[in-house]
Amino acid sequence: MNRITCKSLSIFVIFSAILFAAGSAWAASGASLEGGFKTMPAIILIATIILFIVVGFMNKAEGTADFYAAGRSISRVGSGMAIASNWMSAASFLGMAAIMYGSGYHGLAYVVGWTGGYCLL
Repeated sequence: MNRITCKSLSIFVIFSAILFAAGSAWAASGASLEGGFKTMPAIILIATIILFIVVGFMNKAEGTADFYAAGRSISRVGSGMAIASNWMSAASFLGMAAIMYGSGYHGLAYVVGWTGGYCLL
């Protein structure tokens, strides 16, 4: 594993251990859900935000070439899957529902042709 992956994994393990210890201590204290129920989600939210900030600072791009297509590190399959997921977005599915609603039964030809494109992809 490379250096960034090892650091990220170690931070995740430490973060998980701290959250587990905090949750165990909270459960062992026998605190009622009335007062403590709002405290734990706030602690988890703040800890998660801090974790994202730490990981963001660890994975900074070193040059402008790293910004273009993720430093050329994405494979052809990964790039194709990203393009396919953009094409199969919620807007496309809502558009197909609108065609069926607007055209009635005759709009089924559009939907079948569009869905057949998924098989070709």
